[in-house]
Amino acid sequence: FQKLFKHLKKKRTMDLKAKAIAFLKDKWNVAFLVVLVFAIIIRIRYMTTDSIWPDEALYIWYGYNLLQMPGYIFSKEFTHTIAYFPSILIAILNIFTSSYLAGKIVGLIFGISGIIAAYFLGKEIKDGFTGLIASILISSNFIHWFYTDRVLLDVPLATMFTISSWLLLKYDKMPSRKLAIWLAISMALTMYTKLTGLLIVPIVGLYFLLSHKKNVLALFKRRDFKTLIVLFIIFVLPLFIINFVNFGGPLVESGERYVSSDDAGLSGRVESRNY
Repeated sequence: FQKLFKHLKKKRTMDLKAKAIAFLKDKWNVAFLVVLVFAIIIRIRYMTTDSIWPDEALYIWYGYNLLQMPGYIFSKEFTHTIAYFPSILIAILNIFTSSYLAGKIVGLIFGISGIIAAYFLGKEIKDGFTGLIASILISSNFIHWFYTDRVLLDVPLATMFTISSWLLLKYDKMPSRKLAIWLAISMALTMYTKLTGLLIVPIVGLYFLLSHKKNVLALFKRRDFKTLIVLFIIFVLPLFIINFVNFGGPLVESGERYVSSDDAGLSGRVESRNY
């Protein structure tokens, strides 16, 4: 067993080296790495700002409470603001550092991940040059830069939509069960990042409808597509069960709240934050 383990470890190391060498042979990949390093340095420089917004304090508080009381994940206070994915990451990092710094690091991780995803999405759509331009535009975008330095849900949500879009294109071009699983995970995490992540469902559905048109029903005969649907339902089912238990419906608030300009529904949100 030891010999087998060493052989597999050596083979995996060689495969990684080969992939790294192949990656660096592409001039667009090298140029992208330069952009990425610049983006990381600039964002780290301004990551520890002295000010903190109420929403930032809330998400940091969620992460802190999850670490102290894991059962808090089912509470009304936590589930009222769907921020499961970022808050859990903050809780994990809070084990090794302060709650404040954990929140800042999570913001940085999502911000950098969004730049990486934009590059690969651009490559998937057209070529390396397109991906490079996409990464440059996001890296230098002052709004993305500003929100990356704060513990908010805007950048994490944008990142998850970008990752899901990239995986969607890859899956549609080269269908496989492995890509179907990754796409299902990415879509579910998009929904667990922020409530408006629900839009990933109609977006993906519309893409398949426009991409396959008259042959769209044939997708349901494919095993990999069935895997995508079943896994996605399994992954997001806990979210709706928790909402039914705590709020009596699949959503935190009634559907009218999301199509109305009346902000009266915010009163419940304010009360839920009375910690």
